[in-house]
Amino acid sequence: MTSHAACTSYSRPLSLLTLASSLWLTGCGGGADDIIKKLGEVTSCSAKDCKDSSSLRTEDIRANYLITQDAGTVRVEASFSQSANQALVVSLNGNDHLSANIASLSSALSDTDGLGTKYAANLSDATPQPSVSVSFFRGNDAYVSSVSMPKQFTIVSPNEPIALGRSTGKLYVQLDVVSDAVISASTKMRCQRADASLFEATAALISVYDASAPGGAAYRIDTLDLDQALNQASKALDANLSLVRSCDLELIWTLSQGGQTSTAMSKNSSISAQRSASHLLQYDARN
Repeated sequence: MTSHAACTSYSRPLSLLTLASSLWLTGCGGGADDIIKKLGEVTSCSAKDCKDSSSLRTEDIRANYLITQDAGTVRVEASFSQSANQALVVSLNGNDHLSANIASLSSALSDTDGLGTKYAANLSDATPQPSVSVSFFRGNDAYVSSVSMPKQFTIVSPNEPIALGRSTGKLYVQLDVVSDAVISASTKMRCQRADASLFEATAALISVYDASAPGGAAYRIDTLDLDQALNQASKALDANLSLVRSCDLELIWTLSQGGQTSTAMSKNSSISAQRSASHLLQYDARN
């Protein structure tokens, strides 16, 4: 007769490696697949600033959903944090899981970083403004958030690459969006510092809607603000304090449209659908 040791209950501080070894040696759960399943039920957090979703009420989980569409593919991204502490990441475990839907299309969201902090799914849909729903499942209960994609927009002006100097003062960009649209600006940069060193980075930019701009209503970026953003991005990369001299920039304009989040989740949850358009410019801080 074969004898098996009794399965043991473990407290949370036990490492996953130790738990896996213990389960294997005691024969708990059978094969490797069962052990992996048990690990997922115990914990999915791998960082200290992380909490398992199963330990929280749904109203204490802050959901953040981002929807984008490109070339006939809708991408759904999700992340979670604790409502009372946004810095505390919430990782899905136990019976908690996610699904995205567009009409009859459905896809489960999967862990994209292997850490249980980011989830995503792709759905094939080329319609101009698809309506997307994201469901947070706890067992058989679904908590649904939904949003519709905004219309695609274009950059009216400038319609070709331009050169911009620090002393230019202002950059005006016209977009074919309504005046109360939620617009944000960012840039991808490839720059050279005054010491001739090179770097690449991205940065958010300050932009202001100016209804009285020359040539008609436009979004304005002040070149001094732009210069400051470029230098801050440079300093964030390393200890090099040499100032930015020139850059090739891709200026990205993003239109965001909010949706309706599940009332059973944290009131601070969000779901947003975004579209972007970009144009190129050359920046020279010496001019």
